[in-house]
Amino acid sequence: MFGNATHCISQKTTSGLSKFPFSSCVGIIPCIMPLDVALNDVVRLRKPHPCGGYEWTVVRLGADIGIVCNTCQHRVLLPRREFEKRVKKFVSRAPRASVNTSEEL
Repeated sequence: MFGNATHCISQKTTSGLSKFPFSSCVGIIPCIMPLDVALNDVVRLRKPHPCGGYEWTVVRLGADIGIVCNTCQHRVLLPRREFEKRVKKFVSRAPRASVNTSEEL
């Protein structure tokens, strides 16, 4: 029901079953990991834009995600939650900064 929900501290009854049938998290709010999105990622959305394009480029990150249609260059600002629901797949990923844990002198 909650897609990419992860489990945190669960409340178990004496029978070993969770009190909440749809979530094993404390309370009824699921613990959902945010989608890993970076600037210049190209995503395919579930429904086409009126111009006929399915592919969009991410141009803004934050609580709201800014995307630009690759067909007609129309800009749209979506709340992160709605963006995560609409994404079907990543067409291409922007290069990520590598994390170097070794200390070089």
